[in-house]
Amino acid sequence: MAKSDFLPKDKPGYVQWHNTYLTGINELGAGLGATEDEIAAVATRNTALRAKRANTEAKAAQAKEATADEDAFIKTAQAADRALAKKLRLSTSYTEAKGKRLGIIGAEDTTALTEPALTGDAKTNGRIELNFPKGKSKGVNIYSKRGTETALTFLARDTEAPYVDTRPLLVAGQPEQRTYRAIYVGPGDEEVGDPGNELTLTARP
Repeated sequence: MAKSDFLPKDKPGYVQWHNTYLTGINELGAGLGATEDEIAAVATRNTALRAKRANTEAKAAQAKEATADEDAFIKTAQAADRALAKKLRLSTSYTEAKGKRLGIIGAEDTTALTEPALTGDAKTNGRIELNFPKGKSKGVNIYSKRGTETALTFLARDTEAPYVDTRPLLVAGQPEQRTYRAIYVGPGDEEVGDPGNELTLTARP
């Protein structure tokens, strides 16, 4: 029976594997024909790998913190902007022309609740990211099939794009095709309009 590649495909997994490999090469390498230079090179690579992984994780944590800080500030700023815009629109001197000049009149939403157009992108670890125009809807119901399934069945309701399908792969390490279709949800939680396009993507390890 064929064996899978011994090297983990994910970065943290590879670093963890390399730690084990280093211990093993120090114990067994010479007896299996590895030179001192080759064994030393493994140790050098291991040190560099662990340092780069630590740096990546630290930068990722910083980016996450910065994003959260920005999101919190934007939320507060938008609340203040909405409150002031409401006050301005209630002024006796307010006109639509002034509202347009200030940018406080939203564009007319002409999106009809007919057929939501799904687009998507396959990420790593079996994740699929789906996007759809929300328009005036409450969201979409998403249906899916994969593997040997022949019929689309309900997967999830999502009120804001993107929706991320985080189901694990049916067979670990093996890519699989997934097909999706969405239909709009109206204000009363009822499905409205017609189902949109079928979208087929390959989920990959």
